[in-house]
Amino acid sequence: MEVWRASDMKILLINYEYPPFGGGAGNATQEIGRALAKMGHAVTALIGGKGDLYTDPDGIRVVPVGSARKHFSQASFKEMFSFLLRGVVWALGGRGREFDVAIVFFALPCGPIATFLSKRWHVPYIVSLRGGDVPGLVPAIEPLHRFLAPLRRWVSKNAKAVVANSPSLAALAQAADPVSVTVIPNGVDTQYYRLSGNNIGVKGAPLRLLLVGRFHRQKLIPETIQWLAQAKSQGIEFLVTIVGDGPERDAVEATIEDVDMIKFICLKGWLEKDELIKQYQQADCYLNLSSYEGMPNTVLEAMACALPVIASDIPPHRRLVEHQVTGYLVDLDRPESLIDQLTELTTDRRRGRVMGEAGRQAVLTSYCWKAVAKSYMALFVQRQKGTLDHAV
Repeated sequence: MEVWRASDMKILLINYEYPPFGGGAGNATQEIGRALAKMGHAVTALIGGKGDLYTDPDGIRVVPVGSARKHFSQASFKEMFSFLLRGVVWALGGRGREFDVAIVFFALPCGPIATFLSKRWHVPYIVSLRGGDVPGLVPAIEPLHRFLAPLRRWVSKNAKAVVANSPSLAALAQAADPVSVTVIPNGVDTQYYRLSGNNIGVKGAPLRLLLVGRFHRQKLIPETIQWLAQAKSQGIEFLVTIVGDGPERDAVEATIEDVDMIKFICLKGWLEKDELIKQYQQADCYLNLSSYEGMPNTVLEAMACALPVIASDIPPHRRLVEHQVTGYLVDLDRPESLIDQLTELTTDRRRGRVMGEAGRQAVLTSYCWKAVAKSYMALFVQRQKGTLDHAV
């Protein structure tokens, strides 16, 4: 019987949003790849975009499939389909036979690439669900999910394991399809994302608020701006930095103008990682009032930087933010409570620092990318050994 070890393996990561495009899945792919490489594995990333094969500074071999991508913040369905087709062609060629295991991010559009790789070269794979690829999370694409259900189930059926980054996402996946889902949460680089002296606000200065994310309907950024305008009308002094971009850019800009918040809100667009961390380290509080989430990387990053977090009261946030301990949870049906929470943070800066320190400690205790990578490998070895035992 073949013996499987969680060391010195050739691992393929598949994600059209790597190197980090758009949302958190690209970042998760990169961080898991880095952790696996540090553990001694040979890591290759099959990615979207054009260009030649290269090896990045972390030792990850990066293979672009040649698909187009016009915008950093999002890919069109046409661009996703192009990645899928080109990825399948790559998988069916001889270059895919060398791998011991693949981790594919998003059941769709990326999953079928791993399935064809498995069928052609017997490379086992794990599916990492990221949010939008799970029916029930994004209402706007439910008709597409129903149409693609047979393909999605084919991908899941042939996987060694299916992973979700939160219990709520796992529950949605299991409600939609006959599949067992293992929960492995996202992680954060706690050595990189950390507090600095700039976290301490000047007494009497406006509270520095930060939002980071794709301008998508789920993020409720125009609504958040309206709620902040109401807080401003109550005399609360703050400045807001928003990092990101996306399809709701026009709506965000229009809302800022409509509620007369131009002087108080700065739109930064997308920032490189080294610039983004400066925003975390210069802020006093992080906001994420999304209507739904998978597992929000930005909340983990903010907590690692010792920021108190004000987040919507939804299951993924409840998993991360302990109300009045590491931040506040806001009932979206009662957004006026945001005013009380901002008032507390404005009048008692020490309270914000205490909550931020508690949040960083929670991240140090429960979330890091090395632990995430080890969990994926342990799951694979367990499932592969079970398959071999059953065959014997």
